[in-house]
Amino acid sequence: MAYALEYKNYRGVTARLHVKFIKPLRPEERYRISGYLDRVRGKVAKTHSEILDEMGNTIAKASGIFILNDKIGDD
Repeated sequence: MAYALEYKNYRGVTARLHVKFIKPLRPEERYRISGYLDRVRGKVAKTHSEILDEMGNTIAKASGIFILNDKIGDD
């Protein structure tokens, strides 16, 4: 989720992180890991992420709140 912040030119520190593990992750398989910046209000950013297997099954979900330090570059 921090990469999603940096992709949008934000930097911050984790204030809250909630992870829900749904299925075991197997090291021999391939996965898609995605992170999203949901919104920014003032100095607070809300994010979420997910891990999916090759069949599209959800392995884990997470949500987080970040306190923003600064913005780098342009939007």
